[in-house]
Amino acid sequence: MLAKISRLDHCIFKQFLVGTTVASYEIEDTSDWLGCPTRLETVKHYASMLEEDIQILRFQLRTAKENISCLVEINAQLTAELKKNRVWMANLETETSNQLSQIQSLTMVLDRKTRIIFELQAANGCRSSKKTT
Repeated sequence: MLAKISRLDHCIFKQFLVGTTVASYEIEDTSDWLGCPTRLETVKHYASMLEEDIQILRFQLRTAKENISCLVEINAQLTAELKKNRVWMANLETETSNQLSQIQSLTMVLDRKTRIIFELQAANGCRSSKKTT
C-alpha cells in the first residue's frame, strides 16, 4: 500500500512540475465496478488455474516416467547386444591372429622354396655350362 501511495504521489508531483495537476478524487478506483471480481473470486480462479497446472504437470511427469522406463529397457537390450558383439569381435581377433600366423609361416616356406629353386637352377646352370665347354 505504501508503494502504491508513493507511486501515486510521485506521479502527482511530476504532473505538478509539468503544470498539469489531477486531484486524487479524479483518479478512478475500479474496485467497485460491476463485473470486477472480488478478492475471493480472484483467489478461487487462481487456485483453479494452479490445479489445472498441477494436473498437466502430473500427466507430463507420468509420461516422462514411462519414457524413462522404456529408455532403461532399451539401454539394457543394447548393453546385452554390445556385450555379445564384443565377444564376437574377440573371437574374430583370435581367428585373425591365427590366420596371420599361418600366412606368415606359409610366406616363410614359400621364400625358402623360392630360394632353394633359385639355388638349384644356379647349380644346374653351372653344370650345364661346364658340360658345353
